[in-house]
Amino acid sequence: MTEARSFAATLNLYQLSFPLGIKDCWVNIYGPKDGQEIHLHSNSIISGNYYLQAPEGASGIVLHSPMIDQMFMPPLMEITTANSGAAEIPIEEGMFVLSRSFVKHSVRQSAVKQDRISISFNLSM
Repeated sequence: MTEARSFAATLNLYQLSFPLGIKDCWVNIYGPKDGQEIHLHSNSIISGNYYLQAPEGASGIVLHSPMIDQMFMPPLMEITTANSGAAEIPIEEGMFVLSRSFVKHSVRQSAVKQDRISISFNLSM
């Protein structure tokens, strides 16, 4: 909660009268060839993941631009990190990732044999 409150302060969320609270929480276990399609977390303010087990080569979390559905995508000569509309954050054990809940995200299909285990949660005010 300390990190989440700090993140909320960076976003200038008014926490004095509206403190953050855990709305829901769950465990994700991704085995070989498991992944997660693009989605977002409605009716929440901040969403997060804590990575308990992240074997080398495990899929990261892919954050998708919230503007991509609203904008025309021009013809591209090559897709790069600067123009793709999505960015994959590599993960490692003990890593903590927070984002606004409206940010669409996904997980690529796992290419490793070991399980990738995380705890996900949503916070509301």
